[in-house]
Amino acid sequence: WAHTRCVELEAELRQGVARLEQANSLNSTLHENISVTHARLKEAEDLVEVTNKHVRELEMEKAQLQIAHEQHCKQMEERFVHVCKEYQKLELQARELQSKNNEIKQKFDLEAHLRREVEARASTLENQMGILSSQLQVIQSVAKE
Repeated sequence: WAHTRCVELEAELRQGVARLEQANSLNSTLHENISVTHARLKEAEDLVEVTNKHVRELEMEKAQLQIAHEQHCKQMEERFVHVCKEYQKLELQARELQSKNNEIKQKFDLEAHLRREVEARASTLENQMGILSSQLQVIQSVAKE
């Protein structure tokens, strides 16, 4: 009976050793997995840190771009107001020039009208002088006779 019991205990011991070796193997694998996971976690933390740095840089760049955009908009608005004022000045000058142009045109029209009237009167006077000259010749020829 003792020998049988010894064989059973030996078998149990072998099974326990096998389980212990299996547990050691699993424990070693677990340690490797933990090391790999720890390394990946460290990489992820580094990546998060780099990403956060990039996010901060982008936020600063965004703020700078927003300031530049607002300044540009303000400059464009000021330029627009300036251009509108210049346009109004030019419109006023154009109206003044149009008014002067109309005055000059009226003067030219009046001058042309007066020239035609003077020419008509000159023609009438020439005709009258011709008649008077003819009458004078008649009178002179009657006087000579």
